[in-house]
Amino acid sequence: MLSLLTKFGCRKAFSAALNMLPGSLMLFKPEVQQHLQNDFCNNKVIKLYGELECKQRFENLLSNLQCPPSVTVVRVNTLHFSVSEVKDLLAHILKEQYKNKSYSTPVVNEHPLIPDVLLIPSSCGNVALSPVCKEIIVDLVCATAVMRGADIFAAGVMGADPSILKGDTVAVYADLDDKCRRGSTKLYQGAKVFIGNGTALMSRADVFVEAKSGTAIQMSEAIHDCPSLNGVLPKHMFLQNLPSVVVSHVLNPQPGDTVLDMCAAPGGKTVHIATLMKDNGVVYALEKSSRKISKIKDNVDRFGLTCVKIFAFDSTRACGDNCGPEAGHDKPPFPPGSFDRILLDTPCSALGQRPILHSKFTLQELKSYPTYQRKLFSVAVKLLKSNGILVYSTCTLTIGENEEVVEWALKTYPNLTLEKQAPSVFGTGMPGTSLEYSQLERLQRCNPAYVPEEFKDRNADNDTIGFFIAMFRKS
Repeated sequence: MLSLLTKFGCRKAFSAALNMLPGSLMLFKPEVQQHLQNDFCNNKVIKLYGELECKQRFENLLSNLQCPPSVTVVRVNTLHFSVSEVKDLLAHILKEQYKNKSYSTPVVNEHPLIPDVLLIPSSCGNVALSPVCKEIIVDLVCATAVMRGADIFAAGVMGADPSILKGDTVAVYADLDDKCRRGSTKLYQGAKVFIGNGTALMSRADVFVEAKSGTAIQMSEAIHDCPSLNGVLPKHMFLQNLPSVVVSHVLNPQPGDTVLDMCAAPGGKTVHIATLMKDNGVVYALEKSSRKISKIKDNVDRFGLTCVKIFAFDSTRACGDNCGPEAGHDKPPFPPGSFDRILLDTPCSALGQRPILHSKFTLQELKSYPTYQRKLFSVAVKLLKSNGILVYSTCTLTIGENEEVVEWALKTYPNLTLEKQAPSVFGTGMPGTSLEYSQLERLQRCNPAYVPEEFKDRNADNDTIGFFIAMFRKS
């Protein structure tokens, strides 16, 4: 693996190293990978680009999904701070963070089109990095967080060299097939990949015997170098993928609006919507899982917002057809036609998230989502006022959860029109349904597989997570 990392660029080398590990696993289960390939290489796409080009794009997609985006994105809390103010504070913090690293401090840039976004380019990777002798094994959730700049909490450590003491330098490996038993002391022989070196802030005994919590390993060198921004300037900015920022701008909430965020956890978009409204109006945040409500509340509180009302409630039951005017908007269910704007950032298969080192998602699970998404969509249409705006979004790549939902919505609800989006910074919808080209142009789809020619100078807009946005108006 080390020779691969030296010979090739970091991203391709990391992907190649994963694929050449003894007994290595596919990124997705074979039936899921085939399903996704069928989408990206369907007849309409092949007709446009040719079979060879389609296959190459799909290979690029799989490679890029295994690595984090090359730009870290933060959204500024513009309700209380200016972009220039946060930019200067962040530049100072990064200067301190990188003073002992072998590569230069990244420059903080403003996005040319999105007014509340700052961009921090990541290093292409420490291609000559070698693992030290003492190793720890972390689970996949922990590993993906590390690859986006996080340190390692004790809960993410699965196995560790028995001699590790506080202060030791350790090599960090991701457990790709989830077979490392927690507390293991033996050298792990399963499928694993090296993701960087770090300094132990706890001994092995602290982690497994004393069961201490907190940061166990502070990363010092990583294969993919992203700035460590967890907990940095918590009231000033929010770490967020670029498409997740864009979707709230597409919704374009106005001061005084009544807005519904149907699937709100962890609250990043809820907070952004309220900020764009200048904390004037009402934002209702619904979340089915009661255990996720505290995270939404924490984000709302730290951004100093007062216009958000949060409920642990299943959005499929959010419309009460028999609700009278006396029900008001105090709590769900709501009367039909209650909202000026609705964001349906729906639960999905999340195949566009990055990095993905190995997914256990089954085809049966994948095919279960569209039914639930359409059920939520139908409730949203009922709750939307006449002339209201509904934005539908996912962080996945399948046509079934994206373009096919749009196709179904336009056929099912003749009173919906597909609207042109602003800002428009990503690619268009993917062919493969009955949607016409003019309709596909009104969709935004992020496919981290290739760089469209018109965006080649804006890396942050291309090298991002997989995402999909559609905007409807109710007549």
